[in-house]
Amino acid sequence: MKRTVGATALGVLAAAAVWFAWPRPIAVDLATVTEGSMEVTIDDEAKTRVRHVYTVSAPIAGKVLRISPPRHVGDQVAVDETVAVMQPTVPSFHDARTHEE
Repeated sequence: MKRTVGATALGVLAAAAVWFAWPRPIAVDLATVTEGSMEVTIDDEAKTRVRHVYTVSAPIAGKVLRISPPRHVGDQVAVDETVAVMQPTVPSFHDARTHEE
């Protein structure tokens, strides 16, 4: 009698373990595929801060002369304002690339 009760309890525990460990199906959305243009939209409210940061560089060899007034990272610059004056260096040898610059 004790063996039957113990075996039944063990069987119930094993069945419960299998039941809880069995993977559950995941809910998915299904749709029919059709050929057409792709349309993606995002509808949300937000606040945007546009900040244009530019890196100024020169493809020529030279020396930047003293900048007056001194500029710092993040300073505002007006349209057509000269930021720096560059003095070209004398090349050590004359090649086609230097000539084109």
